[in-house]
Amino acid sequence: MKLLYFLVLFITIIKVSLTIENKYSAAANTPEEETRTLKDLEKPFRMQKVNLLWSKAKLRLTEPKLKSLFGALKLYDKEELVWKKVKADGQDKDGLRSGTSKEIPRDNDNVRTPR
Repeated sequence: MKLLYFLVLFITIIKVSLTIENKYSAAANTPEEETRTLKDLEKPFRMQKVNLLWSKAKLRLTEPKLKSLFGALKLYDKEELVWKKVKADGQDKDGLRSGTSKEIPRDNDNVRTPR
């Protein structure tokens, strides 16, 4: 009886290991064809307020303006997170860096930005 359980367990383990795709294989690491546009991106940024602005801009702006705004918001998102890390580490004791990235860049007057 123990031999039967061992045999069933062994066969199950072999079968599962053969069906799992190797994460280092070429097939697992080739990106799928992405023909997505900027309007398809739901939450491309790490900060919620930037994602909120992005969702509103997608509804109003054309593709070239979205591309320009995407680059500016990506840079803003990165700078804001760097500033938060500096502040959390206590490296900005004088508060000199606190006002450098507080304003979200505006590419179009029709898009309102949070303040």
